Amino acid sequence: MKQMIRNFMKQHHMVNENETIIVATSGGPDSMALLHLLCQMREELGLALIAVTVDHQLRGKASEEDVAYVASVCNAWGITHESVRVDVRTYVAQNKLSTQVAARILRYEALHRMMKKYRASSVAMGHHGDDQIETMLMSLTRATTLNGMLGIPVKRPFHEGHIIRPLLCVTKAMIEQYCENEGIQPQIDLSNFDPSYERNYIRKTIVPPLKERYDQLHRTVQRYTESVQEDERYLQAEAKKMFRDVCTIRQEKAEIAIQLDLFMSYPVSLQRRCYRLTLDYLYKQPSQNLSHVHEGLFMELLQSNIPNKRIQFPENVYIEKAYRTLYVYKESTVEKAEQELLLEDMEQTCTLSNGDRVSLTYIDNIDAIHNSKFTYVCKKDEIVFPLHIRTRRDGDRMTYNGLDGTKKLKDIFMDEKVPRHLRDDKFIVTDHTGEILWLIGIRKNEKINKKKQGLFIMLTYEQHGKGNEEDNYA
Repeated sequence: MKQMIRNFMKQHHMVNENETIIVATSGGPDSMALLHLLCQMREELGLALIAVTVDHQLRGKASEEDVAYVASVCNAWGITHESVRVDVRTYVAQNKLSTQVAARILRYEALHRMMKKYRASSVAMGHHGDDQIETMLMSLTRATTLNGMLGIPVKRPFHEGHIIRPLLCVTKAMIEQYCENEGIQPQIDLSNFDPSYERNYIRKTIVPPLKERYDQLHRTVQRYTESVQEDERYLQAEAKKMFRDVCTIRQEKAEIAIQLDLFMSYPVSLQRRCYRLTLDYLYKQPSQNLSHVHEGLFMELLQSNIPNKRIQFPENVYIEKAYRTLYVYKESTVEKAEQELLLEDMEQTCTLSNGDRVSLTYIDNIDAIHNSKFTYVCKKDEIVFPLHIRTRRDGDRMTYNGLDGTKKLKDIFMDEKVPRHLRDDKFIVTDHTGEILWLIGIRKNEKINKKKQGLFIMLTYEQHGKGNEEDNYA
């Protein structure tokens, strides 16, 4: 078994000479066998080993005994040992996660801290071949995406280094036999025998008869996972290129805008992966409430003939189709406060809450003015100061050049194909009577009579860091 694992580690370039490795050590058979095996190699390869035990504080005294056991063995083997306590129950309550998911997040955070502390290149974990089989079977029983069928990676990036799993080439039985041969007496976590956990049920009920009939099943599954993981690495690299090509990230809004026609020109296999990259950006931590159902809804929305539609995903993420653009964004649960600024009767520049600026200047010759969506001109004596710059309110209506009567802002937004989630970010200029003079960048109610002499005001809108770009929502 030792030589098998050495060859496996060499094949996958898991360690280099004179590296520091964090070994995730719970005290169970798998992690203790891994620690012992690496201990046998440390002199030959010049490895520095740091055993780290994460106490999730879920099993009371049993957890404390596990930590004490690992510390005692590490002392005997001459290995530095660190223990870290994490409060899983509080994290579950604060983040509304399952216990298993919360424990995993906190465990990996603790391992990362230790990795930084000791400037380690890798974190070694004790997953073995039977774990790989169980993971694949669990994925088959769930409404999972293709990512769920990739299995446990042998080596994967982890912050500044990697996570490595040297035991994926051996079975649980081989590990237990190794412990017995080497005189290792590991701790036993009784929760691993509770059949109410899906993995335990698969481990105790489904895997044994499969292995009895196919004694090399762990090798077959491992070859399969390595093959599909290699393919996936290539497809992921292509999907990242696609993401950069078709997506525009608006960080200040936690929003991604997707060029729909360009997106649809790529193969479906890349579309699906680009979709997942988009969600990875917004969710930060993987959402347990996402499944293939949501992916299906996304793909259905792409192909739909409906020009405007919005669907909701878990945790206030929305997918909004606005003609030939698809917006993916996270909507705040905090109601947006109305924003309002005043422009007095003087030349000035004011800065809006989003960093954009509006300038007021006086002019007496309007013939030389370059007309655009980002300038507004009117006769000074036909408006009442101060001017108000604000966001929209329910029931807002305005008239504009070429319109008889007034029109609701909601209808104007629809005419101009402004996506629903962007409408509250548009600014309006009114005079002190409340009459809407300018829906900035969209419609103007300019009060100009060129036959009249007198003083005019000009408002100029400048987008922060962008210059003045024409919005194209279609």
